[in-house]
Amino acid sequence: MSLPERSYVVNRKQRNFNLYRPTGNEQAQEALREILRELCRAEMPAVPDR
Repeated sequence: MSLPERSYVVNRKQRNFNLYRPTGNEQAQEALREILRELCRAEMPAVPDR
């Protein structure tokens, strides 16, 4: 995975963020996706089924 940085301006302040780009290793990419999903599930409240 590579992490190129992008800049943007909000209220005249320069800010940066990283873009996550795959490097071609699909197995590692899927592992990272699953880690991020688990982190989101842990931080977000459960939504009841309709």
